[in-house]
Amino acid sequence: MPKRAPLEIAALLSDPLVSGGEPVARLNLKAAMARVRRQLQGIGRAARLRFVIANPEHLLNAVREFGPFDVLHFDGHGGKGELLLEDDIGEALPIDPGRLEAMFAPQGRPPAQVVFLSACHSASVARVFAGLGVRHVVAIDSEAAVLDVAAQAFAAHF
Repeated sequence: MPKRAPLEIAALLSDPLVSGGEPVARLNLKAAMARVRRQLQGIGRAARLRFVIANPEHLLNAVREFGPFDVLHFDGHGGKGELLLEDDIGEALPIDPGRLEAMFAPQGRPPAQVVFLSACHSASVARVFAGLGVRHVVAIDSEAAVLDVAAQAFAAHF
């Protein structure tokens, strides 16, 4: 039986401090990182996990250098029709579907086989990934917000 290649996983983490000068609810990304590591220990397959701070430069570099991924996991905030990345000083940086498409498909191929969007209202941008050829996209209803603890519980079981 041939040896299987390690799963390639990118975990994109975004936890901006402020948006428009107002504080943003903090996420427990340290717990999210620990959860992802724990879950990978139980899959019975080698995996290469890359944690990437979700600002445009880091994200583009990860997609270009290491993509495509088996799994692309975004853990952060979302709004209707956007994901919130962060800039270099912790300000929220809303990224709309057009910009998301440009960022995640610089080489004209799907960025991943599975995209998991753990962010409020993320179904509103899930179509971008499906349009890029991603086979499986998991997102939160575009009309719904979700508590961080609920998002973490779902991600642990997914």
